Amino acid sequence: MTSDAEDADGVVPAPSTDKKKKKRKKRLGADAQPPAVVHRPKRTDFAEDWPAHPDLDALLAAFDGGNYAFVRERGRALLAEKGAVPIDARVRAAVEDLLRRIEPDRTAVIMLGVAMLLMAFLAWFYWTHPHGE
Repeated sequence: MTSDAEDADGVVPAPSTDKKKKKRKKRLGADAQPPAVVHRPKRTDFAEDWPAHPDLDALLAAFDGGNYAFVRERGRALLAEKGAVPIDARVRAAVEDLLRRIEPDRTAVIMLGVAMLLMAFLAWFYWTHPHGE
């Protein structure tokens, strides 16, 4: 036996959205409108607080796309630029931070150098000392 809410297959339909809309209007007030949404391009988490600037946005898009060569070249040019449109201190700090993020970690560079020296020493030791019979 099926109830009035079920159809012939025994499936209960989803509640109508009219009830949800009425509840929302009651909660917001009869003539209140939902808050306007500000559309801002999605930024990387570390760059959320950075100022809006067209050159900085282009650098962030290149960074997110993995084009680190563009970020390095354009970022350095932007910092060296003394042109007609100077950048403010917040944009300059953001560009410097972005450039710092694409530089290799100092610890990793040191460890790579130590590993290369160790490999060279072991190769030298193997070739200069007799082994086997």
